[in-house]
This record gives sequence, C-alpha cells and structure tokens, in this order.
Amino acid sequence: MLTIRENQLSALGAVSEQRFEADLREHLRRHFPEELRALDDMALAAHVREGMSQAKARSLTSRQGLTWYLEVTAMHGLDFESRPELHWARQMLDDADVTEPHERMRRLHLEATRRKQREERNAQTRQRFSNGGT
Repeated sequence: MLTIRENQLSALGAVSEQRFEADLREHLRRHFPEELRALDDMALAAHVREGMSQAKARSLTSRQGLTWYLEVTAMHGLDFESRPELHWARQMLDDADVTEPHERMRRLHLEATRRKQREERNAQTRQRFSNGGT
C-alpha cells in the first residue's frame, strides 16, 4: 500500500499551482496581448499571483473561476472592483441573489467580454468615420 505524507501532498499542490500560474500567464499573453503589452514577465507573474489572491478571497477556487477572474483583470486591471466607472462589475460580484461565487464570476466574465467587444466595435466604427467612412 502506498502512503503519501502530508508534506508530500503539499509539495504536489505547490507544483500544481505553479504550473497553473504558468499556464494562466501564457493564456493571458495569448488572449490579451494589447492589454498586457506593458507588463514584462515578472510583472505579469505578480499580476497573476495578486489576481489569484483576489479571486480566492471571493471564494473562487476552480481553475475556470480563477481564469475568468484573471481575464477580467486583464481587461480592466487588478483594481477593477474598486474603480467607480466599473461599479457594474462590483455589483455583479456582490449580487446576493446569486449564491454561488462561480456563477457570479461566470456572469461577470460574460458581461465584461460583451462590453469589451462592444468597445472594440465602437472604436473600429469611430476609426472608419475618422478616415472618411472607408
């Protein structure tokens, strides 16, 4: 019979979390290159660690929930919860009618993505008009 000690389990968990953080950094670089352009690798690693800490404080523990939270931080910054112009995001995270943190985060991620896509379309439209409608 194989016995795994507590310290071995902790070591495995730490390695798994480090791998997940590395995967998240790669994912964010691939999907948010413009938003994260100003961050070098060390700054992005710090961003991911801080974002994960914030997400866990919101009881988000699944890889999907953590990924959604980090994607929102890539779109709106680590301080998105406290920024007045993003009050809608904080309201969605604090929505008492939705009891599951994962579901609140899923809804916030969908809304943040929808708003980002709308902003991008609006920027493209403004650009076309500023170029004489071409």
